[in-house]
Amino acid sequence: MSMIKLSAEDLEDIVMPVHKKRDKVRSAALQGVNDLFPIIGTHREIHVSNLKVKPKDYSFNDHKKAVMLSGSLNEPLTGTVTIKDKKTGKVLDKKENHTLMQVPHVTNNQTFVVGSGGTTIFNLS
Repeated sequence: MSMIKLSAEDLEDIVMPVHKKRDKVRSAALQGVNDLFPIIGTHREIHVSNLKVKPKDYSFNDHKKAVMLSGSLNEPLTGTVTIKDKKTGKVLDKKENHTLMQVPHVTNNQTFVVGSGGTTIFNLS
């Protein structure tokens, strides 16, 4: 019989309070989107700023409905998207509070509900 060896960090992720897991997921999503920008093309550049995740407080009934209807529980990650001319730096277009992605919400059971039933994730690192 083989034993599974867990590090202190692995154990921390397993016993981490749900609010801390939510913060960890939100932080990772913000960092991931921030790392994608700027996108530099031949003639234009796309920049983002003011990134934030808008937390949602889902009820038991919201969770149940999402599972029953193969829905998802998400929190929108929004930001200001700016398109600039590469040569002149002139702002060609700017949109504030643009939704860039939907971040999966960590439920009170420490699962995600994404397009079907709850998915249990133990290690979020």
